[in-house]
Amino acid sequence: MNNRYKYSESSDSLKKQPNLDLEQSSSPRLRVFRLLSGTASITDTYANKTYKFRRNYLHFPFKDNSRIGAKCILDLFPGEDFSLEDVNNMFANNATNFGFFSKIEGETIKCLIAVRQESYIESFVHLYRIIECMAYATPLLYASKNKDYIKTYESLKSCFTNTNSGELEFFKTFIINTFHNEDFFNLTIDLSLSSEEYECDQDNLRRLVVKHSQVKNGYLFNGNPEDVEFEFEFIKFFSFLIILRNRFFHLLQGGWNENISRVDTEYPELLFKAIIHNGLNWVAIILFEILKLDITKHNIR
Repeated sequence: MNNRYKYSESSDSLKKQPNLDLEQSSSPRLRVFRLLSGTASITDTYANKTYKFRRNYLHFPFKDNSRIGAKCILDLFPGEDFSLEDVNNMFANNATNFGFFSKIEGETIKCLIAVRQESYIESFVHLYRIIECMAYATPLLYASKNKDYIKTYESLKSCFTNTNSGELEFFKTFIINTFHNEDFFNLTIDLSLSSEEYECDQDNLRRLVVKHSQVKNGYLFNGNPEDVEFEFEFIKFFSFLIILRNRFFHLLQGGWNENISRVDTEYPELLFKAIIHNGLNWVAIILFEILKLDITKHNIR
């Protein structure tokens, strides 16, 4: 049970649904859903500060909510003839994967607060911790809930083709095999260094993106490496996040990998600012796929 962060319910319509009401429900699954959908308000009782999170990362690309209510929730299930009561019933089982979603909830809160405080390096740390938490658990959760057991078995089996790969590579392979036909997988993520705030070190920041996007057959991004606008395919953006983490949070010298230091830029927080919202969008989309499978497997009619 979370004691430091207290949730408040901003929507009168959601207060009528006990499994959607942040003040009534203690489900970390619901809280992750509300935090990442931009429909949550929390108070840090230690800092005595309240935060209203209104950016919807469950939508791809992410967007801001103008107001909170039933429409925000129902719009997340396009094509489904759901009422708010139906969605309320989906969240009735609070015990489902409690430990997993509790860990995700804690890191998500820290990440979102760090973004709000413009502590972008700190926010990236918590984003990466979310990815690590998801890396092994998500494929297993997906497999345990998917009704197509043969397809799921084959998908998981293919993830183990390289016995030397770690959990993150296993996770990447799972994402490719499982979601390659989904609309979001075939969309692109844009990283831009073109706004005025990046002008103080724009060229160095551009060089860092280019340098740490280099792969055997070119670059992880599409387009001109001399530009300050970068377009990443969905799965390649994940690879970029992992490379960036490895190169920034280590400073060993003498290896074949060149780590990021002050020599490269004195504004590393601007680099992380440019990617943090897209990074949250990326993990939220994958989490939402697991969450939808988790909640819609119940017979709500």
